[in-house]
Amino acid sequence: MNKIEEVVKKYLLTNLGIEVVVNPFPDVANYPAYLREGYRFFTMKWFHGAWLLMIGEKDVALTPAVIAKQLEQVRERCSMDIVYVADAIGFYDRKRLIEHKVPFIVPGNQMYLPFLAIDLREYIKTLRIKRPTLRPATQMLVLYELYQSDKWKFTPLEVASLLDVSAMTMTRAFDELAALGIGEHTVAGKNRCLHFAENRKELWEKVQPYLKSPVKKRVYITDLHFKKAVPAGNTALARWSMINEPETMTVAVSQDDWKYLAEEYRRNIIPAPDRGAVEVEIWKYAPDRFSQDGYADKISVYLSLKNNHDERVQSALEELLRGFKW
Repeated sequence: MNKIEEVVKKYLLTNLGIEVVVNPFPDVANYPAYLREGYRFFTMKWFHGAWLLMIGEKDVALTPAVIAKQLEQVRERCSMDIVYVADAIGFYDRKRLIEHKVPFIVPGNQMYLPFLAIDLREYIKTLRIKRPTLRPATQMLVLYELYQSDKWKFTPLEVASLLDVSAMTMTRAFDELAALGIGEHTVAGKNRCLHFAENRKELWEKVQPYLKSPVKKRVYITDLHFKKAVPAGNTALARWSMINEPETMTVAVSQDDWKYLAEEYRRNIIPAPDRGAVEVEIWKYAPDRFSQDGYADKISVYLSLKNNHDERVQSALEELLRGFKW
């Protein structure tokens, strides 16, 4: 028996007084390949019945939404209660799994077994598998779908033209989304096609863990007059929430525009905020691409501030998402 199954046995005995017998699941050969590759399956028998353990493979990083969907697919084939097992689950994923009502056990750390009305948490061991994040062009493609798409199928060449990037760049974006299981990918003749079947809220829930801040760098500039600079950061957040407008205005520019600014305003760049200075965020993609009412788009602003530890900012970000029209 592998170590994690042994630890599950000891954990349940120590915390619940339950003695169990764990054996390989005999019907696993009848399950789809993607389930067999993502999990190891075991039956866990005790005096009150039996559970099916789905132990996540360490080198396969799945979002809580995907795990919930796959547990439901297994539940349609199996009459036992199903429990997801991992050696570590991060705080965000733990919260999302509970929201999806996914029973789970992290041996030695925590368990959530709603069918037994159990939620035990000793401590949260930080998940050390680094989750992949989307490249800027791929993130732009997702933002386009969230903001402007009419739900039609498009090829790399078509969407490359819409987003002003190369077809090769968009082909890599298609590859990236396909690898993460995001979107429906088909081939029509010689053309690859991508279609997002999910509604906007479903797509947001699915892709959010892979999105990252568009901000590459922040600098401060005095006496800035640049028409392409778009209000962003806390300045934009104040526009869409009840948070007070900051004393230092924040604007965003693209990496390409920054090359011009850095040369034009090199004598005006200062190391820290000062009266009259403007905070300039250098973005990995053009901040005016999906601008709203002259401000940087809401999702990108959210991503740029989500790691801010100020409780007022976090409250305003929650307000921002509540007001988003999915």
